[in-house]
Formats: sequence, C-alpha cells, structure tokens
Amino acid sequence: MKSATLCAAAVCATALCLPLFADEPEVPYAFVEYVESDGSQYIDTGVIGRCGTRADMTIQWMRLDLDASFLSSRTDGGNTRFILCSNSRKNKYYVCHRTWAESVNAGSSSYNTSAPDRVASSITHDGTSVTFTLSVNGNTEVNVTRAETALDTGLSMYLFAQNQGGSPVLSSSVRCYAVKIWQDDALVRDFRPCLKRDGTAGLYDAVSKRIFTPAAGTLAAGPVLMVNDQPDHFVQYVESTGSQYIDTGVIGRCNSAMDAHVMWVKTFDTSFLSSRIDGGNTRFVLYAANGQHWMAHRSYTRSTDCTLTPLVKCNMNAPDHVSSSIVADGAGVTYTMDVNGTRRISQTREEEGLDTGLTMYLFAQNKGGNVDLAAHIRCFDVKIYQDGALARDFLPCVKNGKAGLYDVLNGWIYFSRGGDLLYPDERPDRWVTWANATGSSYVPLAVRGKSGIRAEMKYRPMDTSKTDQYFLAARQGNERFLLNYFYKTAENTIGYRDNYHPVSWPWTKGADYTLLSEISPEGAVSGTRNGERKSGASALGAFDTGLNLYLFAINWGGDVRDYFTGRFYYATIDVYDETAGEYRRVRELKPCVKDGKVMFFDRTSQTMFRPYPAIPAKDNAPPGGVVIMAK
Repeated sequence: MKSATLCAAAVCATALCLPLFADEPEVPYAFVEYVESDGSQYIDTGVIGRCGTRADMTIQWMRLDLDASFLSSRTDGGNTRFILCSNSRKNKYYVCHRTWAESVNAGSSSYNTSAPDRVASSITHDGTSVTFTLSVNGNTEVNVTRAETALDTGLSMYLFAQNQGGSPVLSSSVRCYAVKIWQDDALVRDFRPCLKRDGTAGLYDAVSKRIFTPAAGTLAAGPVLMVNDQPDHFVQYVESTGSQYIDTGVIGRCNSAMDAHVMWVKTFDTSFLSSRIDGGNTRFVLYAANGQHWMAHRSYTRSTDCTLTPLVKCNMNAPDHVSSSIVADGAGVTYTMDVNGTRRISQTREEEGLDTGLTMYLFAQNKGGNVDLAAHIRCFDVKIYQDGALARDFLPCVKNGKAGLYDVLNGWIYFSRGGDLLYPDERPDRWVTWANATGSSYVPLAVRGKSGIRAEMKYRPMDTSKTDQYFLAARQGNERFLLNYFYKTAENTIGYRDNYHPVSWPWTKGADYTLLSEISPEGAVSGTRNGERKSGASALGAFDTGLNLYLFAINWGGDVRDYFTGRFYYATIDVYDETAGEYRRVRELKPCVKDGKVMFFDRTSQTMFRPYPAIPAKDNAPPGGVVIMAK
C-alpha cells in the first residue's frame, strides 16, 4: 500500500454541492480545505455592511493575542461599527452594531485551537430596535436587542480585516474553511477556498461565479480536496482505514440510489455512504455494514425486519456488488438493496420521506456536519443517482501520488479529508509469460459489458469437467454478453443477447488458442480463432448490460459464476468511441507476479488488476522472469 502527501501547490478541493461550471467566468483549478491569512491580507467581499445581514462561517483563529476582525466594516473611528465576526483580546468571538458593549462578547465560549469553529451571526432591524445574534458550534452566545437606529456603513465588508473608511484595520490571522453571507434573506456570497490554475489561493463564490483574491499579498492554501484535472493513472481500488472520508456533494434525501463494488476490511458498525441530521431517527443510509450489509431510512434497519431473504455477511475475500435505493412516493418510503444480484431488502414504510439537507460522505457518515462511523473498506467504483439521473460516477485514481476518486461526469478528482486514502502498489515484481486461472478466482476489469467492444486474448483451457466456463463475460437476466465462453468440450463461443447469437469453434483441453472477438456497436457478432474467422448471421442491435466484465468468470447480475480453469497469456480490450468513430484501447493485460501472487498489469491505465480470491504464484506462474523492482 501507498499513502502519499500532495504538495499544497499541486491540486484539489471541497465537495460542497459544486456546480458543473458551464459557461462560468472563472473556474477554480482546485478546491482546498482552507485558505489562511497571516495578518497582512484581506479580501473585499463587495457586500455592504448594513442591517439585514447574516453570515455562517467555518473558521479557526491562528493568533489570539490581539483585537482582530474577520468580517466587518466601519464608517469611521466613531460608533459606526458593523461587525459580524471579530476577536477580542479576551479571546472571545463578538458581534457589534454601532457602539462597543461587553454584553456582546461571546459568553463563556472560547476558541477551539485545534479545529475550526462553526460561527453564525446576524444583525437585523425591525424599525425601532436592532437585534444581533451569535452562535458558536451550535451554542447561542449572544442574543441582544437594543432600541437604536439601523446602521448602513455604505462600505463593503472585508474578510480577514475590517474595512474602516476604505482602509483595512484590525487584520487577523485566520484559517477560512467556508463563508456564506445573506442580505434580506437572499444568499449573496457562498465562499469556498480554492486555487487558480497558477497556484494563487483565493475564495470561489458560487453565487457570482467569481474567484476573490487578496488586494495585497497571498493566502496560504490548506490540503487539496478536489482538482479539475485528469488522473495520472487509475487504480483498481482505493482504501479507507477508519479516519478518511470524502464529501460527495450529493444531498442525502429520498429518491436517491447507489451502485458500488466494495470489499470490507473490517466490519464493525461503519458507514459507506450516508448522512444524518442528529442523534434521532434522521438517518439516510444508502449503504453501511456491521458484519452484514444494511441500510436505513429514519429508524434503524437490519435483517430482523427484512421481509425477504435475511441479509448476508460481507465477503472479506472479494468485492461485493451492492445496489440500493430509497424512494418516497408521498404515501410511504420504499427501500431496496441487492447484494451480488440477489434482493436482500425490500420494504415499504408509511412514513414521511427524509431530506437531511446534508451532503453524504463516502467512507463515513455525515452526522450534522461531523464525521461518524468511519469505515475500513476498499472501493472499486461507486455510482450515485438522484431522481433517476446519474449524479456521481466515481473511479479510483491517483494524481500527483495521492489517491482519490475521479468523477467521470464532472471531470473532478475528489480527495479525502482525515488523512490520505491508500491505494495498491502498481509495480510488478516480475513479468511472466503466462499464469494459471485456478477455477475459483475472477478479476473485475471495470469495463462495461456493452456493444462496441473488441477483445483479443490468448489462453489454454485445462478443465473438461465443467458444464460452463466463462473467460470474459457479463450477463443481466437472459441478456448475455460473451466475448469468450466454453461449454464442456463442445463449443468455444462468442455470444450476445437473449439467444446469444453464437459464433463457435470446438476446443481441446491443453491446446493454446488466440481469439479475436468482436460485438460491434450495432450488435454484430464475429471472431477469429487461430486464423479461422466466423461471423453471426445479422446484427441484433445495441445493448448495454449495465455490468462490468469479469475475467475468468461471468458477472451475472452482480454475482460471480462459472469460473474458467486454464492458462492465460494476455488480453486486450478495445471500446468503440462513437465521437471519434473508432475503437480505443482501454485494457492491455499482462500476467505478472507481485508479493508472491499472480496479478495482471494493464499497460493502458497503468493499473494492477488483482484476482479475487488471490492466486498464489507458486505452481501458477513460471519461475524466473525479469525482475523490474528490487525489494
């Protein structure tokens, strides 16, 4: 396993329900956890300091020995203050309208010096009196009403300082994680820490679609959380170890669904994809585990109240294919879960649908904005749907030595908070000319089984006792997608759809074969084996199984069946690119040995694909080979 640190100047960002940035004037290159001022920078928000304004801030003070301001403006040196967030020498948060008053100090709350605080404040006027409020981490510290006229400074508020008559004063040293500002109940700023492509740190405003940077000096940038870039390469999986999580930016609410390949490393009570408002029955759990696969809507749900087959234990030796959904129709809520193609939960409850208003975390639960039930789990892929539309399509990847999840839909790489995700070492110890498939292991390839695929493979079948053996295949119900299939000693077949439209050759145990198979975008089946070409009678039309291909077995609705036994030399897979009008190489698999086990290195994606369960190299790969990495 690797776990690497990414340079702050490199890449990525916060995943807070980000737009897709279509036709926007400024697009960040990366989002970061925070930006930090050292006491010499400030940002002009462009928002006038006046009554009818409120703010929600996640910040951490880095220096506490002086009066300093984070968000405020002031007309002059008199009683003209409009302060939504400042720090006093007493190390207390405070708000202020016009005159200074000790009563507006933030009660008993002091700063959290080890983590950010959530600070919410407001200053409003009802025509006769001003009310100002302040809460810190959910605790109300100030709620004061005074009979006085409303103040409009006529000056925009500064971040990291106070705008006093057009000049910055009371500069602060603060880490800023997020800031939202409302005026007259309309959101006018939604600031998120970011990096420009040139490495300049600033705050992206999701309302104005602009990046705000300091008038002078530069802000420091925290860890990169998202980057708008292509991965350096993909990996077979990323692994959380019980401290990491990724904010998906997708709200946990009814009419959401998930589809993922995962393998739990530890199965105590942990969550994979969920959000929860508080400690009550406000759960929205699309997938979690406690030794068994489970999910929940509002109240806790396990196999004890499952109406169908009891839940199954998590497979600790191979990935499980898990699909789940929670749907509300106005009268009740229905939630379902399939594990490896078998329906395990199907329930309907007469209760109100839930919208947590919180984004779902991957590898943990978002509980009221805090991290809960962090998981130790490997993720091979995950899709998230809302209202029937695909919202996230995550694939494991590496960028600048750091593991993350690349969203195919919006082109962003999402990195974890709470530490770096692990990812498998992709360097073979040695290459081998062939390796055995043992008849009990398979390799998930992360290539969709659909029309428009061409594959070439060399192999030696070694078992005539099995009725069915699949070498490269997927199947959904009766709809087959077979790039290489064996039926006893009778047929070596390429097949497609319901009647599988076969092209077949006889085969013999212990003989080597080279097969080029193709199922065209139109559904025409053809192939060439050891120089002999055959074609199907007619095209059967385009088709997509919705499943990924397995090597040495068939992906049968998410389940693994009918393993191949024999020798493997190589395989290539090409997928038809409709835009380019040609096939593009997506896999070039070569057998190798890594840590004493047989594996398959893909030269196209630079990814190591591992069989499940593992295949020991002893007796399954020839000795010797070229050592390419010293231990």
